[in-house]
Amino acid sequence: MTDGFTERRKNKRYDVEGIEGCLTFVLNVKILNMSLDGMAVEANHMISVNKEYTIKVNHKGELLDLKGRVIWSKLYKTTVTPEGDVIPIYRAGIKFEDVLNEKTLSLLAFIEKSRILTLEKRILGRFNLKSGDAHMQCPHNFTVRKISLSGMLIESDTPLAADSEFVMTLTRSDDGKELSIKGRVASLIEPELTDAPYRIGIEFISPSDEDMAVLKEYIDSLL
Repeated sequence: MTDGFTERRKNKRYDVEGIEGCLTFVLNVKILNMSLDGMAVEANHMISVNKEYTIKVNHKGELLDLKGRVIWSKLYKTTVTPEGDVIPIYRAGIKFEDVLNEKTLSLLAFIEKSRILTLEKRILGRFNLKSGDAHMQCPHNFTVRKISLSGMLIESDTPLAADSEFVMTLTRSDDGKELSIKGRVASLIEPELTDAPYRIGIEFISPSDEDMAVLKEYIDSLL
């Protein structure tokens, strides 16, 4: 098992403290049902309870933005691809937050256009989204434990899918200096204890000469 850095490391890695990171986690979901209070969704990635998400729903070209908090989440089933890969399917319940005024009117109009509910159940009932798609966005915080010019080892309370790519922002706690760089999830180490974080190896992706210069300066400043 590796920590995201190959044994043939080209760059020296350094243990660091006081570096916090953030990325925007985007998750494609299928809406199972929706009401004015919230929705139930299905995805092939774990959805963390108590996390606040921005939900963007695209219905026939109309985009609806909502904010909600996950109140329950569970592994629903697993499926097997023709290649033999096991894909987990999760389901989660989301309670909308601040769905008032114009957002309420937008949601009512959205439900009305779906033409799925009867008039009597239009306000309090739930409906299945028969067309369109949706995704959820959530700021995802992590702590940097090791860093080099080629990658870093981070700790997170949420797993990240292997080979997924993100633009990550690193911030030093002492002076607030920031660095943004694109990275790929190279490895994931499951925690041995329930409350322990995931250890995730990140490989930096094709940084430009300018990015490398900024990264080198950033690492030198940590020393």
